[in-house]
Amino acid sequence: MPICFSEKPMDYPYRKVTEGTLTLQGKETVYTAISGDTAIFAPDGHEMGTIFSFSYLLEGDKRPVLFIFNGGPGSSSTWLQLGFLAPRIAVPDEDGMPRRQAPYALRDNPDCLLDLCDLVFYNPPGAGYARLFDEADAALAFGDHADADVAEAFIRSWLREHGEDRPIFLLGESFGSTRASLLAYRLSDLDLRGVLHVGPGYTGDETIPRAIKDLLPCAATHWFYTPALHTQTLESYLAPVRTFLYREYFPALCLGSQISQEEKQHIAERLAAYTGLSEAYYLSHRLLVSRQDFRALRLADQGLKIGSFDTRFTLPADEDTDPTLAAFDPYIDAAARAHYLEDLGLSLTRAFRENSFDADNTFLWPFNAQEDMEGLGGNWYPMQMTVSDAAAKAWEKRPNLRFFFATGVFDTVATIENTRFAVTHTRVPLSHVTMKEYASGHAVYADDRSRHLLALDIRSFLSEICK
Repeated sequence: MPICFSEKPMDYPYRKVTEGTLTLQGKETVYTAISGDTAIFAPDGHEMGTIFSFSYLLEGDKRPVLFIFNGGPGSSSTWLQLGFLAPRIAVPDEDGMPRRQAPYALRDNPDCLLDLCDLVFYNPPGAGYARLFDEADAALAFGDHADADVAEAFIRSWLREHGEDRPIFLLGESFGSTRASLLAYRLSDLDLRGVLHVGPGYTGDETIPRAIKDLLPCAATHWFYTPALHTQTLESYLAPVRTFLYREYFPALCLGSQISQEEKQHIAERLAAYTGLSEAYYLSHRLLVSRQDFRALRLADQGLKIGSFDTRFTLPADEDTDPTLAAFDPYIDAAARAHYLEDLGLSLTRAFRENSFDADNTFLWPFNAQEDMEGLGGNWYPMQMTVSDAAAKAWEKRPNLRFFFATGVFDTVATIENTRFAVTHTRVPLSHVTMKEYASGHAVYADDRSRHLLALDIRSFLSEICK
């Protein structure tokens, strides 16, 4: 039986209520944590599965609520929960990065947003402790709009229990950004105030060559691994790269073989200087930046490969695992298990799953998982409604709706320029958009400094809207 399906758990339905304390904005705060199942139903009314969520609440009527989810598709929300926003989060290493080895530990989260809004962490069916009960219902849960349908059903159920007349916000990371946009359209009848995207899998109405989206993270990575360049800040190093990107590189790619050999040589020299790969590489690859090649080649002389989700992480070149996942997974997984057992007192018999898929079972989503999704342009597969179209339609229904985008310059999966281009090529007016860039990766909160800056920016965004 595929990993994302199981029979109804023996401990279903489960619910646990606990209390915790946390110092927020200099004040000791008592919060309630609710961990438990929410039934989800098929259109014909039969019970098709359960969403297992974690809610952190303060006393008070009509408090804003932030619904939080990771990506995948099919990933649990544990990275955002234990790496960023829960009242208790993982303790980093001395350098502020994810701890590389045991013992792992938890700490109070000084940047928790619980004083501003209630926090609800959502896991899709098959991820975390959430389950789909019958394989026959797979099409009702897996796929872009099916996934959003299930998430919508959960949110409406949660609001019926905890109060519908309250401002709501959505925060999605990676594919969670796609889910958030599709949800925004579905939930536009509610008091939806803001949609937040972290390391967003967000696609606009137009597409541009992949190389345009890849140059900035490759240049940032070259800066990171070249100590001689550290006489410049990362921001000052990237500024002329971005100027070159749009004033010289993009026009040259558009002209293709029409450019002169002299101009081609000039572009290759600039690309080599900015990324550390050779002029010969670019001359032999039609001046194209390939992030896959870059990650494999940039530190090849040291026998290393570079992480795709965060290029600050490396592994020996012959390792199969992505370096970012190798660093993050044990760190977050250990923190999650400790938090669920020690802080929340869970006594579940069902297994905890980081995601609803593995190498053999991703076929359950309607795209060819064997393809390199990084190389695909636009959406992964035909959608009933595109991400940007859903966001625009949500804004049209709720003209005060605001959008927040946070990207990391070391992310070669959802790159900063991909987000900037997508956001500026949608119908949502920029006056309703906040875009922030951080010296971090796909999980923008990966290091302590970026986590703190991101939390401050989100706090400012939410505070402004909640006035």
